[in-house]
Amino acid sequence: MPGHTLILQGRSVQITPYWNWSFTPERDRVDEEEFFELLSKSLKRRLKGDKPVGMFLGGGLDSSTLVGLRHYLSKEPFPTFSIGFKDFTKDETYYSNAMAEYCHSRHKLRTLDEDSREILPHLVWSYEEPYADSSFIPTYMAADFAKSDLGAVIGGDGPDHIFGRMSRLAWQIETFEAIPGARLFKRIISRPAISSSSNPILSKLARTAAASFVPMHEGYRNNWSWPWLNPSVKACLYTDRFKSQIVGKSEERYMPDGIPDRFRELAYVDATMNGSFDVITKIGRAASANELIIREPFLDIELVKYINRLPKEARIKATLKDRLQRQVVSKFLIRKAVSNRVLPKVLLEKPKGGFFAPINQWLSGPAFFPRVKQFILDSHSDGNNYFNRNFIEGILSQHEAGQKDNTHMVLLLLVFGLWQRIYLNREDIWQPPGNLGMFL
Repeated sequence: MPGHTLILQGRSVQITPYWNWSFTPERDRVDEEEFFELLSKSLKRRLKGDKPVGMFLGGGLDSSTLVGLRHYLSKEPFPTFSIGFKDFTKDETYYSNAMAEYCHSRHKLRTLDEDSREILPHLVWSYEEPYADSSFIPTYMAADFAKSDLGAVIGGDGPDHIFGRMSRLAWQIETFEAIPGARLFKRIISRPAISSSSNPILSKLARTAAASFVPMHEGYRNNWSWPWLNPSVKACLYTDRFKSQIVGKSEERYMPDGIPDRFRELAYVDATMNGSFDVITKIGRAASANELIIREPFLDIELVKYINRLPKEARIKATLKDRLQRQVVSKFLIRKAVSNRVLPKVLLEKPKGGFFAPINQWLSGPAFFPRVKQFILDSHSDGNNYFNRNFIEGILSQHEAGQKDNTHMVLLLLVFGLWQRIYLNREDIWQPPGNLGMFL
C-alpha cells in the first residue's frame, strides 16, 4: 500500500499508514487556471535532471496531454517513445504518430509482433513475482527501448484512477442500493451460475449486485478489478490445502475518514488497489529493470490533494442523460483545462482506448497453444499444492475450442508456472532465464 510502513520483527508483521488520501474540505468551485498551473509545475519539476528526459507517448489522452503540455511550455524538441503492434485492431500508433508530428518531437516507434512473447520468462524473473497484467510486455519493451537515450522518462499514469474511471459502476451501485427489495434481488442474481454467465448483460448485472451492500474494497476486488478471478472461480481453482493456508488472512484496507460518497470511495479503492498493485508496479519494475527512472506528473502529491477535494462534477461529466446514453465523459477537467489547449483535433476526438497487447494472438494458434497448454498442465500436476488441475484443464480446453475467451487466466497460469520454475525450482536465480521457447 502507498504511504505505509512495514515493520518485520521475527515472524510478526506490522503495517501502519503514515499518509492517506484526504477528501476534505471539499472545494466549492473549480478553477481551471489553477489546475493548469498545478499540472504545469508538476511536469516542469519532473523535467529537471543531468540527462535528457523523454516522454512515453501511448496515443491516448493522458500521455498525449503531457507531451502536448511540454510542447506548449517550451518549443524545444524532445524525445518521445511509442510501442505499436503488428496486425492488431487496437494498435494506436496512428494517434501517437499524429501527436509526435504535431509537437515536432524526436519520435521513435518500436512495433511488436508475436516474437515478443519470448521475453516472458525474463519479465517474470525481473518482476520477481507472478505478475500477469497483459500490457507488461509492451511496457517493459518501451522502457528497454528508451533506456539508451535517457536518464528518465515521463509517464502518463494516474488520471484514470484519481479522476474516477469507475464512475459508472459507482452510479450503478448507488442506484441499486436505493431500490426497495434490492438485497433479496442480490441474493438471487449473485449466484455463481448467473455471475459467470456468458451473457454479458446478465453477468454485469450480477457483478454490480454482488458489489453492493459490502465494503467497497471487497465488492471491487471480487467483482470488477479481476472478474476472471472472482470468489466462485477461486473456489474451484484453489486446492483444499491452499484454501486452508490462506483462510483468515487479512485483506484490511485503510479507508480514510470523511469520504463523502460511493463515487470517491470507489476512486480511492481503485487507485490504491489497481493503481498501486497493478499499474504503478508494472511501470515501476519495467523501468527499474532497465535502469531507467520513471516520473509521473499526474501523481504529484499536491495535484492529487487538489483533485480529491474537487466536486464530483469536475472529474466526470455524467448527467442522467449521459449515463443512459452511455456518453459519460471521464477526466472532464483535464480535457477542459489542459487538453483543449495543447492537443490537435484528432486527439481530442479520439474515443477512449487503452494500452492493450494482443496476448491472445501471441499465445494462440494450432502450432503454439498446445505447447502453452502442456506447460501449464505440467506446472500444475498432482504434486502442486496450489491449483486444481482438473479445473485448469477445463479452462484451457474451453479456450482452445473457442468456447470462451480465457486469455487472462491462460496468461496468469502461464506466468505462475514460469515463476515456479524460475524462483522455486532453479538453483541459480541470479542469472536471467532463457526465452519462452526453452520452457515449452
